[in-house]
Amino acid sequence: MTPARPHSGSGGLAPVAAAMACGYTVQQTNAPVLQPLAEQLGVDDLWMGVVITVSGCVILLSNPLWAFASRRWGSRGVLLLGLVGITLSSLAFAGVVRWAPDSPALGATLAMLTRGVVFGLAVAAVEVAGPACLLTDTTTSPQRLRAAAVVAGSQGFGFLAGPLLGASTNPSGLTVLLLAPVAPLIVVIVLVARLAPQGRPVRRAAAAGSALPFIRKVWSCLLVVGSLLLLVACIQVITGSLLKERNGLTTDQAGRMAGWFLVASSVPFLLAQAAATVWTPQQTARMVGGGLLLTVVGMLPMTFGQSSPWLLAGYLTTSAGIGLALSSCYEYVSRADTRQDSIQAGSAIAGAAGVAFAIGPLMAVTLYAADSTAPFLAATALLLLSGACLLLYRPVTGRHRRPVRTNPWEAAPGPAATRWDDSPASHPGSLPGTARRVPNCRNSERTKPGTP
Repeated sequence: MTPARPHSGSGGLAPVAAAMACGYTVQQTNAPVLQPLAEQLGVDDLWMGVVITVSGCVILLSNPLWAFASRRWGSRGVLLLGLVGITLSSLAFAGVVRWAPDSPALGATLAMLTRGVVFGLAVAAVEVAGPACLLTDTTTSPQRLRAAAVVAGSQGFGFLAGPLLGASTNPSGLTVLLLAPVAPLIVVIVLVARLAPQGRPVRRAAAAGSALPFIRKVWSCLLVVGSLLLLVACIQVITGSLLKERNGLTTDQAGRMAGWFLVASSVPFLLAQAAATVWTPQQTARMVGGGLLLTVVGMLPMTFGQSSPWLLAGYLTTSAGIGLALSSCYEYVSRADTRQDSIQAGSAIAGAAGVAFAIGPLMAVTLYAADSTAPFLAATALLLLSGACLLLYRPVTGRHRRPVRTNPWEAAPGPAATRWDDSPASHPGSLPGTARRVPNCRNSERTKPGTP
């Protein structure tokens, strides 16, 4: 197996970041225009919310499949497959909206297949393989911080570009909005195929391991990630209705203002990711608590504010808090993954996002029907609970992966080969394990010196 090498620059990672940003952008373009899409297809507004929820469920359920495929064939192939799937599903869904069937039942079924099932499968592939490509071979804390900030920043770019695309293409109709991301997607597919790191396949013995031990190490961190993204999903769904109710706006006015609210609130999120690239590990630990506190403070004007300035102040404060806490949690998850390929970390991050976007829209609509403050109160309670769990149950993280030199007696003839020391014995604080066989040894029965 070819030895791994540390990151030598950002040239190969930029296409991966662009791929994730495009995937999240397409995912966010439909949320602000659910009502016009439902009217175009002749179905109820709630049905389009169900389509988005089904897409989130597919993302969650297909997560193990794409994690296995990434280990078996490499992360870049899975990432390319996901990008192609997003492109094809976007074209198909645009065709369904443009030439809507006369039967509402047929239109609803086609929307469920294209935007729900196929799109969910494709986005899941990008969400698993993208972070794995970015986090692969990160050997130092600054590298992990930058990679985690890029993962969170790609989500923030989607939160910005999706509503902005909807607002800019609104006069041209829904078809233009749905087709607008296709051209950038094609360019990104070419760039990923030519420049992205390959993400080497994993040996069959290593690929067969269960993900449960890894999840047990970082479950409190994943709970915080899921809570933050659940709040994001709720905000995206109910912003238009909230502005319409509290400011007395018409449906069109509320829809346009909601898009600009989401665009403005994504700016502090992206600024937090830019700041994360220069943090130290000690600052990262503090930023999780600070981000959660800032998020809870921002929920107060969102819950009780009755005017647009108060709501906007709450959105901006909450967005900054989410940005600070999210990238810090991603860094914790990546630090706990001592494997070279980082597929476990990517799969865990994608799984948390899948849970949030699967139950978030339905939870927001159901609670908002009872009271306009109920979604925010529930999200605040969940954030406080997840913060308490993170305080009481710290994630178990090992040291960073480090390149070492093999001993001359265990290497093949010739110069000693560089390999990655990712065994549990070299990472204090990680789960205990048994002796690991050293690949490329002259004698396959020998184990590493110093292990039981």
